[in-house]
Amino acid sequence: MEIEELDASELQVFADLVVQMMLADGEISFDELRELDALCEEFGEAFRVAAEAAREKTREQAIEGLSVVVLQSSRDRILTMLYDMAATDGLDDSEREFLETVRSAWTFSW
Repeated sequence: MEIEELDASELQVFADLVVQMMLADGEISFDELRELDALCEEFGEAFRVAAEAAREKTREQAIEGLSVVVLQSSRDRILTMLYDMAATDGLDDSEREFLETVRSAWTFSW
């Protein structure tokens, strides 16, 4: 799955999660800002606009949007990118908790 394959609502969910990941530990590091800039450059203006909109959302709103992303390949790609972003300045407990919340929401129980 390439990020370009996400529709507009899925791209917004991705941006919401990126912003919430950045905010998870209470401070936005230089490395996280650099990673956000790289994502904006890589994925274009649509992602930049989505990230701006994401700044206005709460963590709860970001989590509520998770159901929009239905393809497992999209979920896996988004989670991988979130883990990579969190690792840029060291994965702390609050980031780990946020990632676990996202992962758990996307795990099916049979």
